[in-house]
Amino acid sequence: MTRVLFVIETLDSGGAEKVLVNLVNNIDKTLFDVTLMTLFRGGVNKDRLNTDVKYICRNKPMFRGISRLFPFIPSKLLYRYYIGSGEYDIVVAYMTGVPTKIVAGSPFKRIAWLHADFKKTNIPSLKIIGNEKRIRKCYQKYHAIVGVSQYILETFSERIGIRDSLYLVYNTNQTDEIIALSKEDSSFPFSKGDSPVIISVGHLAPIKGYSRLIEIANRLKNDGEIFKLCIIGEGKSRKEFENIIEKQELEDTVFLLGFDENPYKYMSKSDIFVCSSFSEGLSTATTEALLLGLPIVSTDVSGAREILGDNNEWGIVTGVDDESLYQGLKKMLSDPALREHYRKATKERAPFFDKKNTVAQAEKLFYEVMKK
Repeated sequence: MTRVLFVIETLDSGGAEKVLVNLVNNIDKTLFDVTLMTLFRGGVNKDRLNTDVKYICRNKPMFRGISRLFPFIPSKLLYRYYIGSGEYDIVVAYMTGVPTKIVAGSPFKRIAWLHADFKKTNIPSLKIIGNEKRIRKCYQKYHAIVGVSQYILETFSERIGIRDSLYLVYNTNQTDEIIALSKEDSSFPFSKGDSPVIISVGHLAPIKGYSRLIEIANRLKNDGEIFKLCIIGEGKSRKEFENIIEKQELEDTVFLLGFDENPYKYMSKSDIFVCSSFSEGLSTATTEALLLGLPIVSTDVSGAREILGDNNEWGIVTGVDDESLYQGLKKMLSDPALREHYRKATKERAPFFDKKNTVAQAEKLFYEVMKK
């Protein structure tokens, strides 16, 4: 049996944390002994772990000022301090940054999992590893590097200069659970009537593009479009978004529904899903919307074309700029026949991201790494 340790900072409410739990829950436990370790604390996704997944919370503090020292501390020392003892065959750094730096010092087979768009010059999580030379040296210690989209692998290779031992493993979604949860009763904080509902799910943070999405909603409303926009998620930018809604007098159009462990009960009753992000790895919420058969409008972030097609086969991919996103939403919103077309198209595309396929990709990767 192959012993695999996954290392991540926390199991908070982010997309990467959610899909990690999905993956470890579904790995074949007759073939793999799976342990998940959080370095700093648990989080809301901890409670979703199956009992056959071993869980360790190291609860190690990040001392004040240590981020400046981190690049200069040998990975082997960091591994001994943060991970400690334990016999494994494979250790996976599931997030870019702190886990990558630490797991590079593991005495076992090492895998780095990439979620970040390496074309972005300013990736905060990379700073913990150091300058470009230190980043390259760190990743050269890994036996395999996994990207959650082909785009991420390409941008990583272009920037870091590593072209061998690269693997594509799409995010794992709990397909059956998502569909079951989508059938639960829910009610919007408004009378839906004939108004199409646009929905988005994500952390309330600038990178998700929600401030511009609210501004676009105001523009669509001024154009005479009748609709409701709902955003499910929580975060530090909530007050900022509330101020924009109040300033634009959109209280009857835009609704911040907060965090909900089951966003699918709202998604399934909506008419359009929108990803307004400036950057993504592979949008978990977008793949979940696909599995629920929602017409989708997404900015051209990493993975969007892999999900929706290069030529809008399974959804509309717009530019990352505000005007393109506005035009894409307006096109989908004003054309019921187009929405129906994409409802059928997404159902055809959904099996490609079924959990059986994505888990099989990961298990095949582990076998190949063990052969090295």
